[in-house]
Amino acid sequence: MAEIDRLSERIAWIDLSFVERDRTPRWAIEIGIRCHLAGMSLREVSKHLERFGIDRSHVAIHNWVHKA
Repeated sequence: MAEIDRLSERIAWIDLSFVERDRTPRWAIEIGIRCHLAGMSLREVSKHLERFGIDRSHVAIHNWVHKA
């Protein structure tokens, strides 16, 4: 499977059960995790999410990646 095909599919194995509050929409957490796994830095992911109106620090994104 080509890399772009793999990244464009919905990742079913990302377990978002760690999310306790609904401060950040689950779709945004999933996008943040996918972007970081695709090679973006945590700060780049943070800036990318700002385009969607999601203001989260690189530390918050780090926590998502390690908890998922």
